[in-house]
Amino acid sequence: VLIVEDERDVRELYRDLLVDNGFEVLLANNGTEGLILSRERDWDLMLLDIMLPEIDGLSVLEEVKDRQNHKPVLVISNLSNDEVISRATDLGSDGYVIKSELNPMQFIVEVKKHLNIL
Repeated sequence: VLIVEDERDVRELYRDLLVDNGFEVLLANNGTEGLILSRERDWDLMLLDIMLPEIDGLSVLEEVKDRQNHKPVLVISNLSNDEVISRATDLGSDGYVIKSELNPMQFIVEVKKHLNIL
């Protein structure tokens, strides 16, 4: 699972939850790192924040989906703006969840759902 998240505490929480549930994790703390890792490393699911430094999440999503549209990208953001959600959907996001609405168990369920292992 490739996590593209600029907030260190959130990124580390996601990593710990995933590792504790048996997943291998790649970490990127901005959009540029996310794109580089998405090109250079193998991943099965990207967890993508929208508000990122350098390159925003919607731009990352657009490039990844143009290049590798068969791999799922789950947007996890605090932005609940309908326009942003609609744009992410139009760009090919496989899901969009609001960070503040997810507890750890729901987070793992979302990941497993998007990896088709639930």
